[in-house]
Amino acid sequence: MGKEIDRSYIFRVIAAFCLGWAVIYADRTALYPMLKVIGEEFNLTGAQTGAITSAYFLCYVALQIPAGIWGDKYGLKKILVSMYLLSGVGMLLTGLMSSSYTTLLIFVAIHGIGAGAYYPAAYGTTLNTVPKETKGLSTAIINSGMSLGLALGLACAGPIYLHFNNWKMPFLILAVPTILMALVYQIVLKDIRPPVGEKVPFSAILKDKNLMLINGAIFCSLYGFWTVVTWGPTFFQTERGLSLTVAGLYTAIVAVTA
Repeated sequence: MGKEIDRSYIFRVIAAFCLGWAVIYADRTALYPMLKVIGEEFNLTGAQTGAITSAYFLCYVALQIPAGIWGDKYGLKKILVSMYLLSGVGMLLTGLMSSSYTTLLIFVAIHGIGAGAYYPAAYGTTLNTVPKETKGLSTAIINSGMSLGLALGLACAGPIYLHFNNWKMPFLILAVPTILMALVYQIVLKDIRPPVGEKVPFSAILKDKNLMLINGAIFCSLYGFWTVVTWGPTFFQTERGLSLTVAGLYTAIVAVTA
């Protein structure tokens, strides 16, 4: 009976993390079709418009290592729930109070800070929950949520904006499932603290040639991918004269194939 309960819990964890990635990516990519609209409203230059997405990614990347350290120290569930809730608050503030370019940057950055803790907390929990023999399949299922959310964010942002004639509405609507996911994790997940293993100096990690080569390859692939996804909607609108909705759908093809 215990094994059945454990198996059921594993299924819930995989489903919850897949859905969590879908929401995080929908939050992130809903911004991209709105960049042209936001730029026109605040009379921004191309560099200023690009700084909006940079505010998100800089904070998102900066939180990866601290979030992992906090998860080891205070518990992965506590970090995941609190930071996911913060990302939802960032979305809510973006939808409610982005009255200027400066406040928009701040709220997008807050969302990035909250979202930045998801990767280390989610995968740390997965690695300590899923049996060794199913880790590959489990990771593939969880990662599929990224592509699902990417496609949803790009495809839905345009129609929502056109329906309400307000670029803030996609963020306001997506804030609801984001905040609810924090509640889901609070209910579903058990508090897990990764076992204390052998301590490796940070300098040893930086000197690991294979690890650095992998990081370099990942950087190149992700740089190209996110450049296409981020600026694809604006390109299709400006250079090809497509509507906001169609531009988002065209860009979402990248996610569908992924």
